[in-house]
Amino acid sequence: MKIIDNKESEEETSAMDSYKKVYRYFELISIGSSALITKAITDWLQGLKVQQVVVLSLTFALVYLLNEFFVWIFKNVFSNFTYLRRYFFGEEFVEGLWIEFLTDNNNLTSVGIVLIKADKEGNGLNLVGDNYSVNSEGDWLLNYRFSSKNELTKFQFPILDFAYVNRFAIPVNGRTSIEGVAQLTFSSLQGTPSRYHASFNLAEDDPRIVGLEGWKIQDRSDLKEIKKDSISSSNLYKIIEKYIKIKENNQQQN
Repeated sequence: MKIIDNKESEEETSAMDSYKKVYRYFELISIGSSALITKAITDWLQGLKVQQVVVLSLTFALVYLLNEFFVWIFKNVFSNFTYLRRYFFGEEFVEGLWIEFLTDNNNLTSVGIVLIKADKEGNGLNLVGDNYSVNSEGDWLLNYRFSSKNELTKFQFPILDFAYVNRFAIPVNGRTSIEGVAQLTFSSLQGTPSRYHASFNLAEDDPRIVGLEGWKIQDRSDLKEIKKDSISSSNLYKIIEKYIKIKENNQQQN
């Protein structure tokens, strides 16, 4: 039998996914709170001379139900209040809308709009988004929609690892989707991260390793427009083109 000392326990905790670590701490608090409340109730029942078998049955039931209740409250509060998560993670807060620039030999090949958000079930972070490119006639087209796979993300700031699925708008070589793994490395000059660099590895039959850069979208009018359920394609493309020009200007200045 392996004995885990405090040092090993601390190392394991420090290596845990940042989001999952918060959930783990709250689970421990929930268990402790449930035990304390249950003890107070059972002590009161014993004072009333309630039969021991009834007290024991209530003890097990109360610990379980109270713990489930506290965890349910925390999951709902934690997943619904962005400001609370921002407070918890501070400069490690990476949620939000991002625009990705994928290039090949400094030539832009496609652009992605990515939403990074907290998983409602406490499994870390989720990523969803779309990828677009311009055809030979200068029209923007949707290439694919992508999403991270549930429970297959790990966030240890500044690195986010995840598995994902790309679902093609038009089948490619008879395939409607392809899977892979990716890694984002976040960076910032001050405050919360505003950039990330990424690498992703596609499925076994397409082993290309491609790098890309992501910028956090912070303009409130752009955020409001993109988040609209009824946003038109033309408005979305205008926003994309706006950031492409900003990137090109930055490259010229450097």
